[in-house]
Parts: sequence; C-alpha cells; structure tokens
Amino acid sequence: HPLSRLISHAQNAGKDHEMLAMEKQWIVPAIVGNRAKLIKDRNKYRVYEKEFKDYFLWLRSKRKGQFKITKGNVFLDPPRPLIDDLVSHIIRTSAHNGHWEPASKWCRLCFVDYRYIIKLEEEPLELWYLLDELGLWEDRTRFLLKTNQSIDPKSNTDGRN
Repeated sequence: HPLSRLISHAQNAGKDHEMLAMEKQWIVPAIVGNRAKLIKDRNKYRVYEKEFKDYFLWLRSKRKGQFKITKGNVFLDPPRPLIDDLVSHIIRTSAHNGHWEPASKWCRLCFVDYRYIIKLEEEPLELWYLLDELGLWEDRTRFLLKTNQSIDPKSNTDGRN
C-alpha cells in the first residue's frame, strides 16, 4: 500500500545508510525540490547547496570530525527529508515512478463483479454453501476427497441428514 511505503520511507530516511543509498534517487531531489523555494537569495542558494553536498561527503566519511551547518541553511535544517519533502517529491515525480501509484492503477480486482467471496477461516461451511449454490452439492464428497485426503467418504460430515 502506498501509505505504508510512505511511512516506511519517512522513518528510514534519517538513517545514514539510507541517506547515502538513496541520496541521488530521491533524498536530495526531495529536499532541494521542496525547500529551494524558501531561499530567495541566489548567492545563499549556492552556499547552502554546496554545504548540502558536503554533508553527504561527511556522511560517507562515517562522520569524521565535526560538520558545521550554516545558520539558515534550509537544506540542512533538519539534514534529513521530512514527510512534506517526500510527499512533495512524490507529487512532482509520481508519473515516472509506479512505486507510489495507487494499486488501483494496475490492479483491477476491485472492478470484478464477484458473486461469491469465501472466508478461508470458515472454509468448510462456506465451501459447502458455495457447492450448494452452484448446484454441485451431490458432487461434494468427490470434490472434498480430491482436495482433502483426510475426508472419509462414508462418513456424513456435511451437517445434513
């Protein structure tokens, strides 16, 4: 389900290994794409963008030394994608990524006109009902023997007299 994928991505996004693994794939585009509009000054944008790239180099170095973040750098405040960064990114790019599309775009199960739905937890009772509905009640013993070898054909296990 896309919502569970969204939550999973958001939860894992702050982990260093996820940040590095998905840096170019979605983390940088999500953060820059959503937060760039907050920077009005072109020079500040360049400084913040370079510092943001340097942050990933620092992560690759396994956080050796201190990393100083310039006050006001929206790309690094916080230095991980927020849920709104991710959602904005998905909205901008979902036409190119089926991972975020609703299942209804590729799954047509909801459009099938079902006449019967069987609850497997109640299988024997519901299966007998279905066999009766389909006019196959007389064939139930043969059917059940083929699907379940533990049924004794001589015993009356159907609940009918």
